[in-house]
Amino acid sequence: MTAAEKTVLITGATRGLGLTFAKHYMKAGWKVIGTARNPATSRRYRPLQLDTYNEASITQMAKDLDGVPIDLLINNAGIVEPGSYATATKEHFMRHFEINSLGPFLTTRALHDNLKLAADAHGLAIVASVTSILGSIEVNLDGAFAPLLRQSQATERRDVRLSRVQVGA
Repeated sequence: MTAAEKTVLITGATRGLGLTFAKHYMKAGWKVIGTARNPATSRRYRPLQLDTYNEASITQMAKDLDGVPIDLLINNAGIVEPGSYATATKEHFMRHFEINSLGPFLTTRALHDNLKLAADAHGLAIVASVTSILGSIEVNLDGAFAPLLRQSQATERRDVRLSRVQVGA
């Protein structure tokens, strides 16, 4: 299979890592579909509107891509809004969770048939989700999660172990 036969869909493709991924795959000869909340700003590849905070937007995106094999889905869209442990509200936390955790799940689920089409045609389809080091309690020593780190350390001192599964580490 040649690169021209492969299609990558990148969420959040208008700037940062998403735009870098788009440029990389375009240079490699892939068909690139890049999503954004405001796709008019994305003219270098096939732009598609997607707001991972809005389930109707996810459903519409899947309808727009009906029958299009997706060889690689890169869940890159996400947010980091200012705030701290002291000022964060439940709504603030839930917005982050819905966009950064639930959004990639719903997007992947909505594109299941597209991924299956690619897997059936090419033997493989890949889903990759980009995350931030800000979500790491272990590494984020100064940010909003610092109190959680201190709490986890205090818990560990009482012979309680916290564990995690980090796929690909």
